[in-house]
Amino acid sequence: MKKVVRQIAFAACVALSVPMVWPPAAAGQTERQRGRDARETLRDERDQRRALHRTERRLRREVREALRGNRDLRGIEVSVQGGEATLTGRVPTVSARRQALERALQVDGIETVVSELRVGRRE
Repeated sequence: MKKVVRQIAFAACVALSVPMVWPPAAAGQTERQRGRDARETLRDERDQRRALHRTERRLRREVREALRGNRDLRGIEVSVQGGEATLTGRVPTVSARRQALERALQVDGIETVVSELRVGRRE
């Protein structure tokens, strides 16, 4: 497969009169080893993204559980990105809003809380 790709690349370079340059191999490293290293790097990056996503889901669940303790806070939507939780929805009073922010900040892993909460009953 690599041979075919090189032949196609070579043909394209000849047709376009572009010099063909291949990245140099690291000292003592074969092409197979470079391919393995590249796949391993991609796998590591994918695993990091998955771990971050799992962490964000866990934090979102923990914030929701912290808000369930009060009936006034049950309808709040929670989203988490990094260590920042965003709360959206309606609460009946200003004290309920403050309590929602405090409860969200008490969750380990949440560093910042953004409030998009509206105070007052639904219209």
